[in-house]
Amino acid sequence: MRELLVLAIAAFFALCAAHNPVETEKSVSLNTQILVFEDNGVWKALITATLPNPCHKLEFLGVKRRGDTFTVSFRHTPPEPDMVCIQVLQKYNKTVELGRLEKGEYKVAVEINGAVVRELPFKVKD
Repeated sequence: MRELLVLAIAAFFALCAAHNPVETEKSVSLNTQILVFEDNGVWKALITATLPNPCHKLEFLGVKRRGDTFTVSFRHTPPEPDMVCIQVLQKYNKTVELGRLEKGEYKVAVEINGAVVRELPFKVKD
């Protein structure tokens, strides 16, 4: 009985050690930030993210507007588990155009691998 308990505890810790939340498909946040600004009458969103190392890839998929919400979509691809990569933070920046907007309240949402990781409401005034 004691040996079985020791084996169960060892298996539990091995599974915990193998779990890396940065590499799970739906839980990637990558310290994502949003800045919305107006540039000559055109509204834009600057999306920044911090990748754990240069072997992580972030691919811009596009912007979709539904009502007053703009969803900026990305695909995050972590490196292969056995890949050797220098451990230095890698910055990612992407500026997207939201267009000319009328007065009102809007929201920008950043989606990575199908999950919304950050939202920012903003107002357009006269």
